[in-house]
Amino acid sequence: MKKYLIVLSVFVVLALFISGCANQGSTQTNQQNQSQQTQQTQQNQTTQQQNQIVLTQEEKQLAIDKLGSGRVAISRTMKKLGVGDGYVIGLAIKNIYYKPAKFNIQMNFLEANRFFKGGSEPLTATVDDDTIMSWFDYNKEITLNSQEQTVVPIKIIIGNKINSEMDTPLNSSYQFSVDVKQDENGFLKDYQLSGIKFTVTVG
Repeated sequence: MKKYLIVLSVFVVLALFISGCANQGSTQTNQQNQSQQTQQTQQNQTTQQQNQIVLTQEEKQLAIDKLGSGRVAISRTMKKLGVGDGYVIGLAIKNIYYKPAKFNIQMNFLEANRFFKGGSEPLTATVDDDTIMSWFDYNKEITLNSQEQTVVPIKIIIGNKINSEMDTPLNSSYQFSVDVKQDENGFLKDYQLSGIKFTVTVG
């Protein structure tokens, strides 16, 4: 009888242990699912916010005013934003020729710096070009009729990384060049005297 009770007790303990493990596994799975759902919701909200970022009439007019009788102008050459923030600047382009022309818009990363009390340090070598350029979204090619001008929106969303591992640091700045080329049958030639420099400061 004692042996039977001992065996029965062992079975009961094992059953309770297995049940507890199963419940723990189920709880962990539920927590993981909830975490994934929360991340997806946050991503959806971020995407919606980004889609709502548009070129304002004020920014467009700034670009037009700076263009004047020239060929290319940008609404502003500096903008301060926080990580995750977005803004749209305007790139004004006028076709000065007496025939339709195709233009190619290029943006390139130039340099980066990090600022702290009493000084600064270069970040250029730390920045991954593909990662940093993913902050921008814009049409890379446009065609304009003779004497036609337009303002191309350049959307900026400050990403949370400057390379695959390093978070975007606060109090840092990133300089880019904005170049417009004329496309003549696949051959690109300069349409402006020099590239426009644009700086993003992350604060």
